[in-house]
Amino acid sequence: MEAVAVLKMYKWFYDQHVMLEWLACDDDASIKAKLKWSNEDHMTNNNTTEVPKIVNSKGNLVNRPNDKR
Repeated sequence: MEAVAVLKMYKWFYDQHVMLEWLACDDDASIKAKLKWSNEDHMTNNNTTEVPKIVNSKGNLVNRPNDKR
């Protein structure tokens, strides 16, 4: 529920033409997931063809899993 509220708040800011540079929150994975662009959106918005990377649990740099919304 909290993640949905944060997403609605973020969308409201966006509609008001307010761009957040950062957002302070606890380490709630559902909030991070709701606010994350899909890989395709990330590549389009950053004018790149490189898939975003993450560091996995083994410490390896890998392609970020894509969130299919």
